[in-house]
Parts: sequence; C-alpha cells; structure tokens
Amino acid sequence: MKEKKEYRTVWRFFTIADYEREECWLNDKAAAGWLFFRRNGFRYRFRRGTPDVFRYRVDFVERMADDRVSEAYFNFLTECGSRVVYEDNRRIYLQRAVADGPFEGDDDYARLRRANKAYDFAVSMFCRMSRIFAVIVSLGLLCWGLFPAIEFLRDYTLGAAFGALVALATIWVPVVQRLRRRVNRLVDEVGVRR
Repeated sequence: MKEKKEYRTVWRFFTIADYEREECWLNDKAAAGWLFFRRNGFRYRFRRGTPDVFRYRVDFVERMADDRVSEAYFNFLTECGSRVVYEDNRRIYLQRAVADGPFEGDDDYARLRRANKAYDFAVSMFCRMSRIFAVIVSLGLLCWGLFPAIEFLRDYTLGAAFGALVALATIWVPVVQRLRRRVNRLVDEVGVRR
C-alpha cells in the first residue's frame, strides 16, 4: 500500500498585483486538504491537513518605522481570529478557521485599503531595486576611468546593470500600473456608493 505524502511543494508564479488570484489558489488548495505554511520565491510549501477547515488571505503590512506598530497590527489580527502563517518582507499570509466565518474587512473600504497597501509595496520594491541597479551602474562608470586594464569587466558590469534595469522596468512597471488601475477602480466604486 502506497503511503500518502505529508508535504507538497508547488512551484507557482504570482506578481504582487495577483494577490487575489494567489489567495483563491491557496484557498482551493486548503479545500483539497493542503495547508499552506511557507513560501520561498515561486515555491509554495503545503502540509496535508483536513479539507475545508482553513481559509487564507494575502495582506500587506504598511511601511512602519517602529516595530511596535507592526506588532500591534499582528495582535489586532490575532484578536480578530486570524493567524499569521507566513511573513515575507511586507507581504503576510493569514489563516483563519472556516468555522470562525469570513475574514474581517470584506467591504469596499477594506478592499481599497488592501489594494493601496499592495500598490505602495510594489512602488517601494521598484524604487529599492532601481537604487540597487543605479549603484551598480555608478560603480561601473567609476571603474571606467580608474581601471582601464579591466575593460571587459567594466563593460560586462555596465551591460548587466543596464539589462537588469530594463528588465526591472519591463516587469515592474506593468505590475505597478495594474495595481494603480485597481486602486482607481475601487476609489470610483467607493465614491459612487457614498
């Protein structure tokens, strides 16, 4: 008799703008009895559990200068019956028992706030990565005059940095634009319902 696997690794790609699709996918896995517990890039880890016991939500923690503020937010989530299963940078994965009802904040304002936090997260990531590539380009330009003997390395560094910057813009700009459109659509919906 074949023994059932207790853990499963699934490779899946979601951008920050796909957080609602990612959430639906995690909930489909939970309905089939696979409970999410870790993510590393595109690799999701699940453990076998009871089907239809938990549901998941993807949320974003706002940029906070003080860890006490984020700790207070996590305490608030716990008081509401949600548990932080995994934390990745500013993206958090919440788990809640199906018996406890839906997640708090399924109204238009909460959806707008979550979309706005995702947009802020995407913009800050884009800016952070742009600064890194700008430093690499600056170092490559600095090496231009200082080390003429290693011209290949200088050209390779500059080419890689400019290529990475173009790839970054090609990937992140559409993600940021999709999130901005979603925020604008939600603002229009909330404004119409006032």
